[in-house]
Amino acid sequence: MTVNCPLPDGTILVNNVSLSADNAETVNDTEETIVDSTPRLEIVKLGSPDPAQVGGLLNYTIYVNNTGCANATNVTVIDEISMANVTRLASNPNPNISGNNTWTWTNSSIAPGESWQITLTVQVDTLPPYGLLFDFVNVTCDQNVEADKWVLTDVISPHIGDPKIAVDQNGPPLEPETSSVIPHGLTTREMRTQTITRV
Repeated sequence: MTVNCPLPDGTILVNNVSLSADNAETVNDTEETIVDSTPRLEIVKLGSPDPAQVGGLLNYTIYVNNTGCANATNVTVIDEISMANVTRLASNPNPNISGNNTWTWTNSSIAPGESWQITLTVQVDTLPPYGLLFDFVNVTCDQNVEADKWVLTDVISPHIGDPKIAVDQNGPPLEPETSSVIPHGLTTREMRTQTITRV
């Protein structure tokens, strides 16, 4: 037997059974079952790109699903990013509370079988230790049901191009410690501090 969902919490299901036979007394019995209807929350968080880049954008999508048999009320999502500083650039919906790398959203109710979606865009301001950005998201409701999720994102530094070289066809040689003379009167100089010994 399948119980319809949702049912109000505390609903009493009554099952009556009767057994009869020839030349025997009929026997009746009743079984009562109290329905325990509770929400069940599931949270999923996806981030891209991975790896992210210092100074670049990181886009998150959070899904909260109620897979239970009752409404989840006062649903609260708290998202916290650690190990690096980030700046929130956009989100939908806007958070009810914003803090230091922490944001809180509240939804009055999520019905059974329904989902709630949150999008968040941040800029990665600093390189985290070991190049790993930690993100912890948690969801709770008034029915004392909760779920959480960890998301790890690799973060890399912006690409630094190769040193540039200036070439002077006719000028005098530069200082010996930062230049070298090559055939046909060409002199070279490294635009950074690294000494060039060969072209």
